[in-house]
Amino acid sequence: MKIVKYAGYAVQLLPVLLAALAVLSLLSGRQGLRARVSAGLHGFARRVPVILVLSALYFGLFLGVGLMRNWTEARTVIGFNYKEASRGLNPNSTRFNAYDIISDEVLEKALEQMGSDLSVRQLRGALSVSPLAAGSALSAEQYYVSTEYVLTYTANLKTLRLNPRTTVDTVAEAYHAQFRESFERKTNVLDVDFAAVDSADYLDKPDLMEGMASKIQDYMQGCQFDNPTFRSSAGENFGDVGTRAGKFKSVTLERLRAYILSNGVSEDREQYISRLGYDNTIKNVSYMKNLAAYEVRLNAIDYYERDMASVVLVPTRDENGEFYMGRTKIGVDNFAVEAESFMENATNLQKTIETNHYEIGQLERGGGGSRAAVDQLLEDAKAELQGVSDSARQILQEYDASNAKDTLVITPQGRVFKYAFRIKRGGTLTAAFAAAAAALVIAHAGRDRKRRGTPKRQARPYQRTTGRL
Repeated sequence: MKIVKYAGYAVQLLPVLLAALAVLSLLSGRQGLRARVSAGLHGFARRVPVILVLSALYFGLFLGVGLMRNWTEARTVIGFNYKEASRGLNPNSTRFNAYDIISDEVLEKALEQMGSDLSVRQLRGALSVSPLAAGSALSAEQYYVSTEYVLTYTANLKTLRLNPRTTVDTVAEAYHAQFRESFERKTNVLDVDFAAVDSADYLDKPDLMEGMASKIQDYMQGCQFDNPTFRSSAGENFGDVGTRAGKFKSVTLERLRAYILSNGVSEDREQYISRLGYDNTIKNVSYMKNLAAYEVRLNAIDYYERDMASVVLVPTRDENGEFYMGRTKIGVDNFAVEAESFMENATNLQKTIETNHYEIGQLERGGGGSRAAVDQLLEDAKAELQGVSDSARQILQEYDASNAKDTLVITPQGRVFKYAFRIKRGGTLTAAFAAAAAALVIAHAGRDRKRRGTPKRQARPYQRTTGRL
C-alpha cells in the first residue's frame, strides 16, 4: 500500500532529520562550537540509556514497516532467454511490449485461477512492470535492452484480501501460458492429409504428395539452419529428416509416377485426356503471348543506336577513391531483362505442353498394369510419407521441449534474502539514528548548560528623582 511505502520513506529519513536538527542546534548558538560540544559531553553518560532505548525502538519500527510491506507487496522476476529478446523482439520477431505481462487476457486468466471477483482494472491497479536493469546507451550505435522485468504487486484498499505472493505468482504463470500459446511453433505444415490424394486421379496423386513432402523438407531445412547439432531420441537431426523427404520425392514418387504413366492407369481415362487437352489449349495461348512479347522486346532493342551505350558511361569513384567509368542502366537493359523473363516463361510452358502430350499418348495406348498394383504402390508411398511426417513432428516436439523451460524463466524473489538484506540495512540505519540522536542530545545539553551557567542580569534599584539639581 502507498501508506506503507510512505511510512518506510519516513523511517529511513528520520536519521537524516535528526542529524540536520543537531547541526542546526550546534550552529544556532552564540557560543563557540567547541565550547558547546564540551559542555554537552558533561553528563552525556546519563542519557546513553535513553538513546539506546530510542535506537531499539527505531530498529523495531524499521522491521515493522518491512513486515507490513511483506504483507502487502511481492515481486517476481520474469526473464526472457531467447536470441531475439536482446533486440527487444518477441520470438516471432515482432516488437516486444512489457505491457503484455499485465494485459487483459493474462489478468483474466489469473483472476479465474484465483477465484477472485475483482475486475481486471482493479487488479491491474495493484501491479506494475519495470525492467530489472534500465536501458542505457552503450555507444552511439548500440542501446542496452533489458531482458529481465520485475513484476511487482502492491496491495491497495480494493485488493487487500489477496495474498501478495500467490497473486504475483499466478499472474506470472498466466503470462507464461499466454506467451507459449502466442509464440509456440506452428507445426500444421507437417500434417499430411490423404483425403485429397484419395479423391484425385492416379496421375495427380504423386503431385499432391510431392507438395506435402516439399513443405516438410523446407521446414526441416529452416530448423537445421537454427540448430544443426540437435538430435532426437531416434538419433536423427533436422537435416536427416529433410533428406528423407527429398529422397521420397526423387525416388518413391518418381517410381510411382513412372509406373502410372508407363501403364496408362487412370480412374476415368477419357475425362483425364479431355482435361489435359484443355490445359494444353490454355497453355499454348500463354506460350504464344510470351513469344510475341519476347519478339517485341528484341525489336525495341534493335531500334536503339549502337553508340548510345557511350552516353551512359559516367565518371565514378570506387572504394579506394580511384576514378572509373561507371555504366548506368537505360531502356535497353530493361528490355533485355523483360525479354529474358518472357523467354523463360515460354520455355516452361513448352515443357508442360510436351509433358501433357506424352501423358495423353500413354493414356490413349493404355497398358497391362493393374490398378491393384498401383494402389499397393500408393499405400507404400503414403506409409513412407507418414513416417517422414511423424519423424519431423517428433524431433520438433523434443527440440521445443528442451528449449521451453529456458525461453521464459520466472524467478520469485525469496523472503530469506530480503530479510537478511533488511536486517543489515536496518542495522546501518539504526547506527545512523543513534549517532544523530547522540549529536542532537549533545547539542541540546550544551545549549541548556550554557544557559544555566550564565548569571541573570540584576535589575537596577528604583531611585526617586526630586527634580532638583
